[in-house]
Amino acid sequence: MNDEPNPNYDRHTSGGDEGYGKAVEKLREAIHETWQRGAEEARSAAQQAAPRAREVFEEIIKDLSYSLSFSAAFASALAKDLASDDVRESRARGTEAGAKAARDLLSKVHPPRPGESGPAGPNPGQGSV
Repeated sequence: MNDEPNPNYDRHTSGGDEGYGKAVEKLREAIHETWQRGAEEARSAAQQAAPRAREVFEEIIKDLSYSLSFSAAFASALAKDLASDDVRESRARGTEAGAKAARDLLSKVHPPRPGESGPAGPNPGQGSV
């Protein structure tokens, strides 16, 4: 083995070079400042993007809602006029069952407040008594 002392090793580990410690501290500070600046910029960008992302999401939901409603109403209107009495009866029962299922789901997600009987008031879709 080589028993010769390593001058680089001795200088860095023995504290003989104070400039080395200062350089490491400056590097640490620069990394920390850069990290903080990056985090602040990321937060700022996210805050600026959030409203636009929400608008895009709402636009997608609006378009999807329109498309689904149009499709359901179109098919229902055709079925109503072109189908037999049995198909019309099935359509009416399916519509009622679907509306009830939606009300049940909504009541689990958003329970009614005291004095209310459901998300859309008392028995939506039912005739008043």
